[in-house]
Amino acid sequence: MKKAAVVLIVLCLFAGGSYFSGGVCLAFDDPVLELAVQLEMARIGAGDDLLRITSLNLGNLGISSLAGIEQLKNLESLDLRGNPIKDLTPVQGLTKLVSLNLRETAVTDLSPIKNLTGLRYLNLHSTPAADISVITGLVNLETLIMRNVKVGDQINAFRGLVRLRRLNIRNTGVTDLTVLGELMEQGALQDLQQLGIEAEVDLRDNPLHADPRRDDYATVRPYWDRIAVREPYNLPSIKEQIVYINEIMSSNGGVLRDRQGDSSDWIELYNANSYAVDLSGYFLSDDESETRKWQFPHGTVIEAKGYLVVFASGKDTAGNGEIHTNFSINAMGEPIILADPAGEMVDFLPAVEIARNVAYGRLPDGSWELWYLPLPTPGNRNSSYGSYR
Repeated sequence: MKKAAVVLIVLCLFAGGSYFSGGVCLAFDDPVLELAVQLEMARIGAGDDLLRITSLNLGNLGISSLAGIEQLKNLESLDLRGNPIKDLTPVQGLTKLVSLNLRETAVTDLSPIKNLTGLRYLNLHSTPAADISVITGLVNLETLIMRNVKVGDQINAFRGLVRLRRLNIRNTGVTDLTVLGELMEQGALQDLQQLGIEAEVDLRDNPLHADPRRDDYATVRPYWDRIAVREPYNLPSIKEQIVYINEIMSSNGGVLRDRQGDSSDWIELYNANSYAVDLSGYFLSDDESETRKWQFPHGTVIEAKGYLVVFASGKDTAGNGEIHTNFSINAMGEPIILADPAGEMVDFLPAVEIARNVAYGRLPDGSWELWYLPLPTPGNRNSSYGSYR
């Protein structure tokens, strides 16, 4: 009997890359996947029984097809990280899975995992998945890793995940943390000291603001200290917004000229306060890693409810009623940052491509709504005429 089994293995392998269970050849499209299955069976002493495999680590093996893995119906843990896999269809029937790692794969369609409701661990770090709505039904998740995934407004898909203890949404474009606050209120993402369970949350590198008029962290602040492993460790404090980057132009074809007649890029600041603000020692920059790139000259003041236009010309000069930075703005898109004397960010406009003679800024002045402005108004109230997004 043992000799017959060995002969069957050899025949199956030479017949096109397959293995067997109960005397039946079972094909795997990817030979590396097939070999990995064979090695795991040998490691656990499974003989010819594929159903004895409960864990499979396939990380960074170059596997491009999962066809055939559907035969491993008792899989509980599957690590696919770093493989150029696109199609998850073969895993849709593996309903015993509790752990699935898809980090840095090429998966764009997550719909095949919608029925894997037993999952407690899901890692989607840096996958190009566009639609994450299937997560809504994965209510047993305890760990969800979404770093570098385009979550944005889809964060509402997390609403029913009341068992979450670990969540990474670093650099996911999230702007609203209301859902996380609701989950924390229900006990999710909080330490369970009596059970020795520590929560973990990472919110870094998202366009979230802390401002008297808009505190994006408000819903999670009451619970933040109950998370043992948290990033940032301390949430940004609410600072009084002194001035705003109100309007910018990165491709000036004559809308505004400096005293030398040059059509330089420009940045308009707006003081929303009822008192004058001294910007001495503050900075402007087009580089988030270098917030102190250009410093305002001593004595630079914006009057109450007033405007200040700064030429982003690269000339780095001041005088005769004009101020020029030491950098210009790339029309293809660069962030514009206003920082305080300590280099801490005070205001920020994201990097966007701006057409020639079109401005980009806030409507109304000093608000959080950003628009393209075909009728630029440097030094004056922003105009909504023809504005678009």
